Amino acid sequence: MPLTDSLSLNLSPTWSPDGRWVYYVSSRFGPRDIFAQAIAGGEPHGAALRLTTGLNAHTISLSADGRRVAYGDLTIESNAWSIAVPAHPPAPATSAVQVTHGSQFVESSLLSSDARWLYYDSDLSGNMDLYRMALPAGTPERLTSDSSDDFWPAPSPDGREVAFHSWRGGSRDIWVMPLDGGPLQRVTSSPAQEAMATWAPDGNGLAYSIFADRGGIWTVRRARTGGAWQAPVERLGWGFFATWSPDGRTLAFGSSLTHGSLWIMPADSGPPRLLADTTGPGATWGDGPKWSDDGRAIYTRIADSTGTSFWRIPLDGGRPERLVAFEGGQRSSGGWDAAAGRLAYTRSEERSDVWVMEVRTP
Repeated sequence: MPLTDSLSLNLSPTWSPDGRWVYYVSSRFGPRDIFAQAIAGGEPHGAALRLTTGLNAHTISLSADGRRVAYGDLTIESNAWSIAVPAHPPAPATSAVQVTHGSQFVESSLLSSDARWLYYDSDLSGNMDLYRMALPAGTPERLTSDSSDDFWPAPSPDGREVAFHSWRGGSRDIWVMPLDGGPLQRVTSSPAQEAMATWAPDGNGLAYSIFADRGGIWTVRRARTGGAWQAPVERLGWGFFATWSPDGRTLAFGSSLTHGSLWIMPADSGPPRLLADTTGPGATWGDGPKWSDDGRAIYTRIADSTGTSFWRIPLDGGRPERLVAFEGGQRSSGGWDAAAGRLAYTRSEERSDVWVMEVRTP
């Protein structure tokens, strides 16, 4: 029996001592606040009560008598950075340039095919919306203003459209937005959680992942006559972060079964092939493969005990090469991208405190 909708972030549910209420944190009105839902006969009774305003809570816990709540106040600021793919690697991440600024959370940063534009999602307006800005220091342009969260803005190869995933249909679905003001196109509408779309080089296909434990790689094509999106096709029953090679023949992706391994496979049919296991000594993960401009290598990101680093992995079996190294425990997080000799990524700073307050419900 659902207690909340699926259009906002809802987390940290906890029962009141008498079992009559469920307290939880929700972003349904923007910042994360504490709500209380009455329960009668094992079902929700009436509308949820909003108990706080602008609290920015992350997790909560009730006292044994139900009169006080302890909550963690978590603030995460994340902005986008950019660095040229070094000609003589490795390059220190200190040579990267911060692109976006402000008290916001940027989850994904993606580049146009010529690396002249950065597309990103941000909660600057309250919920997650899509933005773009000209590099290196243009003025941010807000692209969406829907009350539902929008994520992962992937510009089409010709720069005329943006693919993204959104909760606006009740679950994660893939949408395409023309940048000339044309109507939104809904590409997927299944109960599955479709996310992280990337474009085929010809601009008439998308590959995306299923946001679940095993993942899954799907492709969908657009009819050349009429432009309608056709029925999606499951390409593989596992995997995440599929990206197209520059010639459109191959997909590279990360594994959800062997965490940290990178794979490639033909875009249309044929079995996957292991490219690299990036879980070497001390490494914790490798994710989000990106193609080099010449299609001869895959870029990936690895985190280990020293921090985050970006690597180049040749397709011909050559030795992997570290491209960018972070020091002092610094890490890149969220969606990142590579295009036209540049890397774009996000970097986060976290602050948190624990508070206690009294609560009263009818």
